[in-house]
Amino acid sequence: MLEGLFDIKNDKRLSMYLYRMGFSMWLMYLVLGAPAMRTYAHYRTDCGVFALF
Repeated sequence: MLEGLFDIKNDKRLSMYLYRMGFSMWLMYLVLGAPAMRTYAHYRTDCGVFALF
């Protein structure tokens, strides 16, 4: 009954969401490396880890 509900193996929407999230985290990683964003530089490592995940 619930087999189709939790079938995330072939879910194209989830794949696209994860791709967009990784790409946006990579962009944030680049932006946080700018000298003007020195205040938020401690979040740069987190964005890098999430981009690789």
